Amino acid sequence: RILRVFRVLRAFRIVSKVKALWALAHGLATSLAGLIWITVFLLVLQSVCAVLLVDGLRDQRDIELEGSMAPWGAAYTIGDFFGSMPKALFTLFQILTLESWCMGIVRPVGYHAPWTLGIIVPFIVFNTVAVLNVITGIFVEHIMEASKADGEQMLKAREAEVTKQLSELR
Repeated sequence: RILRVFRVLRAFRIVSKVKALWALAHGLATSLAGLIWITVFLLVLQSVCAVLLVDGLRDQRDIELEGSMAPWGAAYTIGDFFGSMPKALFTLFQILTLESWCMGIVRPVGYHAPWTLGIIVPFIVFNTVAVLNVITGIFVEHIMEASKADGEQMLKAREAEVTKQLSELR
C-alpha cells in the first residue's frame, strides 16, 4: 500500500516536470474560488426556478405524463418531477446536464402546463450558454495567468544566466 502512495507521488512529480501540465493543474487549482461562487450562483438560480415550478404545479401533481414511462411500468406524474423541492432541484439538475430533458421531462410537462416552458427554456439557455461560458472563461483566465507567470520566471532565469555569462567573459 505504501508503494502505491509513492506511485501517486511520482505522478505528481511528472506533472511538475511538464510545463503544460503544470500550467493546467495550477490554473485549475487557482480557479477553485471562482468555481465555488459560480456553484453558489447556480444553486440560487436553480432554487428560485424550483420554487416557482413546485408552487405553480401544486394542483397538477397527479397528472400522468404520456410517453414518459417510469422503470416500474407506470407513467410518470408531474409530481414525480416537481412534487417537492428535492425532486424539482434534481429534475432541474437533470435538465441542466441536458440528459433526456426534452422528450422525458419538458415536452410532457409543457403539454399539461405550457407556462412552465417560460421558466425551463430560459433556465436551459442561460445556464448552458452564459454560465458554462463563464466557467470556461475562469479556467482559461487562470491557466493563462499561470502560463504568463511561468514565462516571466523563465525569462528572468534566462536573463540571470546571460548576465552571469557576460560577467565571466569580462
